[in-house]
Amino acid sequence: MEYSIHWKPEEQNDYRRNGEISEILLDTMEELIDLDSGASILEIGGGNGIFSAAAAARGYVPTVLDCEEALLQKLPSSIAAISADWSQIEESDPALTGPFHAVVSNFSTAVQSVEELRKMNHTATEWCVLNRLLMYKEPVLDRIARSLDLPDRPILPKLKQDYISVNANAVMAGHRPEVHFNDFTWNAVYSPQEAADHFMAMYYAGKSAPEGIGEQALQAAEKMAANGTISGSITAHVAHLFWNVNYR
Repeated sequence: MEYSIHWKPEEQNDYRRNGEISEILLDTMEELIDLDSGASILEIGGGNGIFSAAAAARGYVPTVLDCEEALLQKLPSSIAAISADWSQIEESDPALTGPFHAVVSNFSTAVQSVEELRKMNHTATEWCVLNRLLMYKEPVLDRIARSLDLPDRPILPKLKQDYISVNANAVMAGHRPEVHFNDFTWNAVYSPQEAADHFMAMYYAGKSAPEGIGEQALQAAEKMAANGTISGSITAHVAHLFWNVNYR
């Protein structure tokens, strides 16, 4: 399925905060797995609570686990919270005895290793769901790169590698997940400074940037802006990995 998402201005730089994508994720989950009304859901790394709030509105009983106490304090009182780091919390911790019918991780780096996936298997009574941003492309960043005589960055390979790693680890953890893909597009709006900062963060992620390149990127972004802002359609591909813990 392909979806066009309409972002609110305050949500431009954080895809996880948008309520619309949470509804789409829940639609996809309901399509892929047998989730009964009133089922309990543990969301790993869901500190902003947007997905869990949407799940509660559909009659599910969500619990958010996150290590960011400040985010958990902002959750509605109707949503239970567990203040913990998923990589550190023990399977035997009373907070994980739920029972939780489904354990879900949405675009979170909290679930990476084999042991963390096995913990998902142990905690869920029925389903595990991993929603991973597989790759995306931002034409605005490519335009800045070309104006600086830099090669276009391909769709971010790190995200693709992350997906492959998680998928492989899920197999090693004892389950072969089924995979479903959705395509998302949205229109991102930046100020020239935001576009330049975003370009630097993405293009030079994990490596040192040449001296003065930030100023050059800002100048390029300012030239691109016709009315003080820059907009561009972003394409994202999301992989949904899911498995029933009772079937190996």
